[in-house]
Amino acid sequence: MPSSSEKLYRALAERVVNQSLRVNKTDTVTIQTWEHTVELAEEIAQACFEKGADVMLNLYTDRYYSGYLNTLPVESLKEPSKFCTSLAEVSTIEIFAGAIEDPRLFDRIPPEKRAADREGEQKAHGPRLKGRKPRTATLGLALVTPARADVYGIDYLEWRKMMLQASNIDYDEVSKTGKRVADLLEKSSTVRIESPGGTNLSFELGGREPVVDDGIIDDQDIAEGHLDVTIPAGSVSIAPLESSVTGTVHFDSPLFFRGKVLKGLSMRFEEGRLEKLGAKFNEKVLMDAYNGALGDRDRLASFTIGLNSEAKAGYIVNSITEGSITIGIGANRQLGGTNSTNFYLGATLSNASAYLDDFQLVKEGKLQL
Repeated sequence: MPSSSEKLYRALAERVVNQSLRVNKTDTVTIQTWEHTVELAEEIAQACFEKGADVMLNLYTDRYYSGYLNTLPVESLKEPSKFCTSLAEVSTIEIFAGAIEDPRLFDRIPPEKRAADREGEQKAHGPRLKGRKPRTATLGLALVTPARADVYGIDYLEWRKMMLQASNIDYDEVSKTGKRVADLLEKSSTVRIESPGGTNLSFELGGREPVVDDGIIDDQDIAEGHLDVTIPAGSVSIAPLESSVTGTVHFDSPLFFRGKVLKGLSMRFEEGRLEKLGAKFNEKVLMDAYNGALGDRDRLASFTIGLNSEAKAGYIVNSITEGSITIGIGANRQLGGTNSTNFYLGATLSNASAYLDDFQLVKEGKLQL
C-alpha cells in the first residue's frame, strides 16, 4: 500500500505532467533531481512513462555541486557544460525537481564563482538556435529540507504542508484571476506602490505584455513563447520601463538568499537607477553578490502580483502569496525587458497597496477584484 508521502507526490507528479506541461509520447523529458527529491522525481518519471515519453533522471548532490564550483576556474564556469547543453538540446521538457539540501554550503563558495555559474547556466538553458526552447517546470517543493528550515528558522513540517497545499490548488481558477490582472496591467500606464513602512515607489509600464504564471503551459503560452512554470504557481509579472522608476521601497517580508535570511531590505531609485541597496540583517551576503555582478544590476527588472491563496509569506514563496507585491532588479529579458546582467534580486511586500493609474489593484495586501 502506498505511503501518504507517495500519494502526495503522485498527485503532484500527475498535476505537473498532465496539466502543467501536458506531456505526450513525442516528448523527451530531463528531470533534474537531488538526493532528497529522488522519490518525487521517480513519481514524475513514472507519470511521464505512462504518457509514452522518454525520460532521463539527472542526479545532483551537495558534494558534487560544491565540488565543481570550488574547483573549476571562473572562466570555465562561465561556459555551459557540454553535458547540460546536450541535454537541453535534446529535451523538449526540462523539470527542475531538485535543489541544494543544505544552504550552508553557500558559505564555502565565493560570490564570483556563483555569478560565473549562473552565466554558464543561462547559456545552457536559454533560447537556442532557431528559437527552439523546451517547456520547463521548477518545483519549489525541492527547497523544503530540514537543513534549510533550520538555517532559515522556520518549521519544517509546516513549511512542507503549506508547499504541498500551494502546489495543488485549482490552477484553472488561478489562470482566470491572472488574466484579469494581466488585462488591467495592459490597459494601465503607471504604477504607484505605497506601504505603512514608508514605501513610495512609481514607474511606467510602457505597454509591455504581462506574463501570467498560472502553473499551466497552454497553447497560447506556447504561441507567445512563455514556456516556463513554477510549482507552486500563482503570479502575474511584467517588465516595467527600466529607466522610469523613482522612489523608495522598504520590504516587509524576509528574503531567503544564498543560504541566508535577509531582513529589513530596502531600495532607493533615482532617475531610473538603483542608488542605494541595503538590509538590516545579513547585508554583507547581499552586497557581496551585488558588487560581484555585471551589467544592468542597478535597473528595475520586474513588478509581480501574487495570486496563490494557499501560499504563506515567510516560507520562500513570498512572491506568489495572494495580494503580495514583488519588485525585482537585474535580469528581465525573460519578461521582455532590456536588462543584460548575470544578477537578479526580487523582494516582497506583504502589506502594501498598488495603484494602476487611478485604480487600486491591491489594498494593504488584499487583491481588489
